[in-house]
Amino acid sequence: MYGVYIYKINYVPDNLKHDEEEKFLRFGYITSDNGDVLSHIKQACQGVFIAMNGKHRVHAHILNAWVPKNAHHSALTIGFTETEHENLRQSNLTELKKFKNDFNFSSKLKFELKHFYFQSLHNAIKFLPDNIIHRLTPTVDYLHAEDDTELEVSLPKPAYKCLYLDQMQINALKVVLSSSAKVPVLIAGPFGTGKTRMLARLAHDILKSSATRVLICAHHQASADTFINYFGSMKEDNYRPWYVQMVRVTPSYYNLEEYQKYKKYFKRVNEITWDFINTKRLVITTLGTVLKLRRNIHGDKTKFFTHILIDEGAQTREPETVSPLSFAGESTKIIIAGDHCQVNVKCCLVFLNVIIYIYIYIYIYVTVYGKIGHNAACVDVAKRSI
Repeated sequence: MYGVYIYKINYVPDNLKHDEEEKFLRFGYITSDNGDVLSHIKQACQGVFIAMNGKHRVHAHILNAWVPKNAHHSALTIGFTETEHENLRQSNLTELKKFKNDFNFSSKLKFELKHFYFQSLHNAIKFLPDNIIHRLTPTVDYLHAEDDTELEVSLPKPAYKCLYLDQMQINALKVVLSSSAKVPVLIAGPFGTGKTRMLARLAHDILKSSATRVLICAHHQASADTFINYFGSMKEDNYRPWYVQMVRVTPSYYNLEEYQKYKKYFKRVNEITWDFINTKRLVITTLGTVLKLRRNIHGDKTKFFTHILIDEGAQTREPETVSPLSFAGESTKIIIAGDHCQVNVKCCLVFLNVIIYIYIYIYIYVTVYGKIGHNAACVDVAKRSI
């Protein structure tokens, strides 16, 4: 059973996208004791059928997920079109005597899947290059072919204060920069340890070379916007403006008017062409949007990123986590960051004499077999940044 709350007529929630207010006549929300279930429902479902008094089922659209005030679990905002609202009115529940006001009840729900969402997950695997499969599940021979030469990395102090790191983050950054592209690098650390800041610093250092191009993908739109806050402030620095051309690729529905500060760096995915993106050395987007971007860029043109950085990699389904890797070439370096409470292990860079199999399920798990000696380096941002 789920809790269903219907707002009074003409009440519009604050958490709607810019075009949803006009589409729906009335709004409400769904609650559950299991917030994780609702989070997955939002990703996988587009509508819901609400059982009304055991006799009728009323359809509503699922709009977004949010956390009500003083609540411990998320809720799903729902919207009723004019026709759906009429069906709701005609359901004749005793609870609807005061139909124009707020009301709530418990109900069994049947959810309507997003078929296009699961098709996109299928495409994420379909577009995955063979070389990525080998790198995610390397064989012994593949690993033995690795050069175990240690690379010296120097990290001069950055010109931008927003990229300053503590010593633990610097140590992890050196390991990432000195690692090979043969296998992905996984960065584990709990919330607040500075993984996103470290990825921003990593992208900054990588892009010092004019021969590099970086793709950054996060799970949430807000997280992708965080990267824009870093790089936007650098580009508009009065004393030393950053020279790298970049773009923040958003979904087609994204309301750019709500993001005025660095709006000029934003572009909707349906407006992206190869000629446009070929002028950018830094592309920032989300795991969901990157597949739509992939449809706009075909063939070998997709293999031009030298580095792919994935943030919040432990929070998505496995096809979503690997979806940016359809842009990877043979020598593209892959870095995936995630919460170690979800990853459950330290990440390892594996070189000679170590057998590693990386399986990416709903969360990222890394299982290391064999003896880990001096040729394996661990990156674990275990302490919170001050």
